[in-house]
Amino acid sequence: MKRVLVILMLLTAALFSETVVKEGYSVVTDTLKGSKITIAVPEKLSGNLLLLAHGLRSGSNEQLSSDFSTDGEFAQKLLGDGWIIGSTSYRRNGIILSDAVEDIEFLKKYIEDKYGKAENVYLKGGSMGGMIITMMAEKKDNQYKGAMAIGAALTIQEEGKEIKLTNAPQIPILYLTNQSELKRPQDYIANYKNGKYEPVLWKVSRDGHCNTNDREELEAFEALVKYAQTGKVEKNREILVEMSKGPSNAVFRDGKAYAEVLSADKAFGNVYVDLRKEDFEKLGIELGQHYEIGSGDKSWRIKYGTTYSDVPYNFWISFFEADGKFKVARNYRNAARPLGCQAGDTLYIKASGMPDEIPMSETEKKMMEMNDLSIQEVLKKDYAKAVEIMREIAKMDTTKIWPHTNIAHFLALDGKFDEAEIIYRKYKGAKVYNGSFYFEDTVLDDFDDLKQMNLYVPEFDKIKELYLEEKTE
Repeated sequence: MKRVLVILMLLTAALFSETVVKEGYSVVTDTLKGSKITIAVPEKLSGNLLLLAHGLRSGSNEQLSSDFSTDGEFAQKLLGDGWIIGSTSYRRNGIILSDAVEDIEFLKKYIEDKYGKAENVYLKGGSMGGMIITMMAEKKDNQYKGAMAIGAALTIQEEGKEIKLTNAPQIPILYLTNQSELKRPQDYIANYKNGKYEPVLWKVSRDGHCNTNDREELEAFEALVKYAQTGKVEKNREILVEMSKGPSNAVFRDGKAYAEVLSADKAFGNVYVDLRKEDFEKLGIELGQHYEIGSGDKSWRIKYGTTYSDVPYNFWISFFEADGKFKVARNYRNAARPLGCQAGDTLYIKASGMPDEIPMSETEKKMMEMNDLSIQEVLKKDYAKAVEIMREIAKMDTTKIWPHTNIAHFLALDGKFDEAEIIYRKYKGAKVYNGSFYFEDTVLDDFDDLKQMNLYVPEFDKIKELYLEEKTE
């Protein structure tokens, strides 16, 4: 009986494990203790291992993903030198710190059990991942040789938990940070005490968050390895490597620039489009301005900026990354879902006649204040009162569509789904928030939030399926 169980376990594991052979290396994907893992394994091993710690992936409903690119110069150089590179999704999305440390350590053991003990194990993490590997660098009896933290979010905390950094790393740690985000690593280094290695800060002379490219990261990583081997490193370096993606491939027609979607990131919901800075210049779209991006008969108002924080939570942002790639994103939200695009599709951009900043009127400010009151009623489970408040809000400015999203949600929570469904169907296709969103996309975002708040009812699935079906038709 025990033998049968072992065979079944092996067969089950095989169902989840997959190996893709590429030139000079293989990419293995598997599941491990509730996480997904991806491992790039070169044909000839050098005994070196790099473990990746990804940043915050919001949305408990989004699929776990451990994907990372092996195409860039950074990964290609390491793989060519015999490094194994491994990544874990962590066991859940959202803010995760201590459990993420454990998941990375599970990954290390998995790799060493399968490919042999590594002589040198390094860590690399961005944003929240930078906080995670800083925690790992501070551990006593450390099993790692060095850590590179990019745009480290050193103050991030999980709800209900407090993690205090000791400022005493036991291994070399190099902070690679954009010039607009220097304060946190500077504070960490200023408070360094009783560690074995003084942490190092390299400034990337470019604004943004984790806005670095492969060449900058490779130069910093090689310096980190040398620091671990010799104890010597340049401690305050300024670095900037400009990269371009070559000439424009955009097609200009009727005041629009049409370009191919290169990829839609599964983990973060970002979309990469084959556009160049000169395409924006040709259309007269300047940095800091809002413009129109569209696909088919749908369009969105979006900002041409430099990083996510250029816009409020949830809103659209686009910018050129350090490697020259053009990214379309939303601040802490999924952009790929509302765009409904995938690699090979076509998007267009065009100048917008709308003002860049649309100030909130006094009426709108009052509407938002009352909206907060309605949310408080929802948290108290008084859904009828919440609906009453939202209907008063809707009367204050009948041109605004957004109040009807909450009216529908709260009716459904109050057991009046038939009334809610009428609203969900009525406003489908209507634009909200100054042309930035469609009603149905706002509803789908809200469903994600309601699920995290444990306020999700099964009837929402009907609307979700309806909206998502129509997106794929």
